Amino acid sequence: MGALYEGATPQAIDAAVDALSGSGVVLMPADTVYGFFGRADDQEAVERVYGIKQRDRGKPFVLYTDARSVDRWAEVGPVAKELVDTFWPEALALVLPRRDTIPAWFTAGGPTVAVMTAANHLISSVVSLVDGPVFGTTVNYSGEPSITTGADAMRFRDRVDVMIVDDSIPVYNVSSTILDCTIDPPVVIREEAIPLERIHQRIPGVRVDRSRRK
Repeated sequence: MGALYEGATPQAIDAAVDALSGSGVVLMPADTVYGFFGRADDQEAVERVYGIKQRDRGKPFVLYTDARSVDRWAEVGPVAKELVDTFWPEALALVLPRRDTIPAWFTAGGPTVAVMTAANHLISSVVSLVDGPVFGTTVNYSGEPSITTGADAMRFRDRVDVMIVDDSIPVYNVSSTILDCTIDPPVVIREEAIPLERIHQRIPGVRVDRSRRK
């Protein structure tokens, strides 16, 4: 059973970093909902989370990064940079060309990777302190609703190494919006936290393609 911490305390952050640095899986709140987190270059951690969620291996997870580091993991073109500068750290994930710093197996052999950031101190601190790429995904079984409270997330405690509970952190209570920036103009493939109207104000021509929903 995973070690339990209440609140984004320094002790909780240290425990999360230690776990992620050793093939561990951490359950903690993101800006949107509760999430599972692991190292994207650690195949054991990635496989553990696929197993916990009972998720199709053909659906890669999202990388958590920040505006200063995103270019380390993905190629950021002019449109993507404008979106990063405008919206981050809001809950907007961008699909970008993957750099070789992310293993091909992480993206199921695909040439792209989804990247996003976080506004809350917990996630941003953990990601900055881990020496490597960190992925995150919603706490749920694949196909079920995402979990927004620590109480509901407790049923997964025995599947993770560290669990951090703080219901004050999720502010959206829905998943992130995902925008594919490898297409011109970009395409919204999941519209949730950030509505299409706001994106369209910055990037005219953006449309929604729900058939590609992740």
